[in-house]
Amino acid sequence: MTPSPDGAAPSGARPPAARAPTARLTITGLATALVGLALLAYLLRQTGVAPILEGGRPVGWGFLVIVALGLFRLLTRALAWRRCLESPADLPIVEAFAATLSGDALGNVIPLGPLASEPAKVAFVRQRLGAGAAASALAVENFLYTLTVALVAALGLLALLFAFRLPEPLRSVMVVSLAAAVGLLAASFWLVGRRLAVLGPALERLTAGRAARLTARVRWLEARTYELYERRRGRLLPVLLWQAIFHAAGVVEIYVTLWLLTGTGPTLLTSFLLESVNRVITAVFKIVPLRLGVDEAGTALFTNVLGLGTTIGVTLALVRKARVIVLVTSGLVLLVRRGLSLRRILTDETLTDSRPS
Repeated sequence: MTPSPDGAAPSGARPPAARAPTARLTITGLATALVGLALLAYLLRQTGVAPILEGGRPVGWGFLVIVALGLFRLLTRALAWRRCLESPADLPIVEAFAATLSGDALGNVIPLGPLASEPAKVAFVRQRLGAGAAASALAVENFLYTLTVALVAALGLLALLFAFRLPEPLRSVMVVSLAAAVGLLAASFWLVGRRLAVLGPALERLTAGRAARLTARVRWLEARTYELYERRRGRLLPVLLWQAIFHAAGVVEIYVTLWLLTGTGPTLLTSFLLESVNRVITAVFKIVPLRLGVDEAGTALFTNVLGLGTTIGVTLALVRKARVIVLVTSGLVLLVRRGLSLRRILTDETLTDSRPS
């Protein structure tokens, strides 16, 4: 049975079976997790487990501060999402925060990233808000968040290139990455200015029309994003402000963690550079569950460039990984208590075709 032209499911249609997609997800997740674990094991062998354990011991009860900062960052994303709604009052702050925590948890543990985390957020608030309103507001918030990530990455890469002497291969990678970040920002502003939809047509060409339902949803989300952007320009500043606070809190988290690990506070530039690197790693390696191994390798590479050493980089990444695990556990508990599962989220047509009624 084929979907209707607008991408909505035909009446009486059953959700597609979840067994095959779930099996593919499990295989992909296991494969990427094993590669990440192998990379982490290699790093631990190179640096030694004892120095990392000894270096991480000073964190102690300060870990609660790190967790609190992680929760605060998710709260800022929830508040940004809420500001993108037609009526923010329709979604209580506590509900928005719980949905954001739950969606982020699911996106961290399976290799779908936003393709699972965003429907999970919609599912969490659907009964109170409606799937269409939640999904369209999320589309706007994610678009603006992506722009802020590209800006933070560009500023961080620019600072690295000018403030530090980098090995030639790494410098070349940084130049290419900076060009990509600037290109993304420029293209995004150009597309928004001209209201051009490109993701839907591109997906249709890539899939040769075999993903009609997903293509229709992407087309609708693009159109809805531009529509809401036009109607809610007055709300963009508060949304961008919350996202700026999100990134600033990340800088503070790295500053606090390094201060706990070393006993001396790093410079704000160092903290900012490591946060910008972390944003890039998070964006690029969403397919790796919990970003096992890649977080540690990427952070160690740049702490070495910044003169802090490899061991401190691996330790810093592991402390932050422990924070992620605490937040992921909390979010998954909330999903279970709400009666939501991965299978239900991925096969529920009211989530995969999140349109206003």
